[in-house]
Amino acid sequence: MNLIPFLCFQKAHPKYEFKYGVKDPHTHDNKEQAEKRDGHKVEGHYMLVEPDGTIRTVHYNADKHTGFHAHVHKTGHAVHPIHHEKKVETHHHKTEESGSHHKASSYSNSHLHV
Repeated sequence: MNLIPFLCFQKAHPKYEFKYGVKDPHTHDNKEQAEKRDGHKVEGHYMLVEPDGTIRTVHYNADKHTGFHAHVHKTGHAVHPIHHEKKVETHHHKTEESGSHHKASSYSNSHLHV
């Protein structure tokens, strides 16, 4: 007689909590997040510094009855740096061997020329 073991799985009650943050002065990456879950209910928040200097903070919660809800708050004033183009002078020298200029062509467009 062969006996096949019967495994009875109960659904575990999901429960966790975490928190982390990054403050990198070299890359200016600043952010944090915290979240906790108890059964079907999840709540948390995250904050990050946007590239324009504003701070985005999001508080969120979710459950199986009402779904996901997020409340977004932005603080600060956007700062956009002004970039100045540097004009680079180039000097073209003709060599004695080759006084002609060569035109580059695209391989992808070569099939268009008959």
